Amino acid sequence: MGLRMKKYLKLIGKTTPPDKLTLYDGYILLRKILKDDFAVKLRHKDLKSLMYLRNHSILSHGTNIADPKTVERFMHLTSGIIKKLLKLEGIDFYDARKNAQFIEILEDEVLNALP
Repeated sequence: MGLRMKKYLKLIGKTTPPDKLTLYDGYILLRKILKDDFAVKLRHKDLKSLMYLRNHSILSHGTNIADPKTVERFMHLTSGIIKKLLKLEGIDFYDARKNAQFIEILEDEVLNALP
């Protein structure tokens, strides 16, 4: 096992490489091991806070109801990250948001696509 892998496993508190990466573990890999330019620019404290809010609220699989201030903070932090990423890709956030739309996938389409 390489030195980088050992360092990564220590950072995420594991002894063997995971089969699947959590969102936060992926961020740690990008920031601390691969020194990804984008991940390094994100505030670690903000991202850790986002993960906590997401994981413990009904926004994900938690049971807590987030108060309006918390939801506003969540939206502000995530919007900031998305804006930075789109800027890096040369995409205007407001144009992308204006043109974004939800797609409708019918249950039959999903079931028919399965083998």
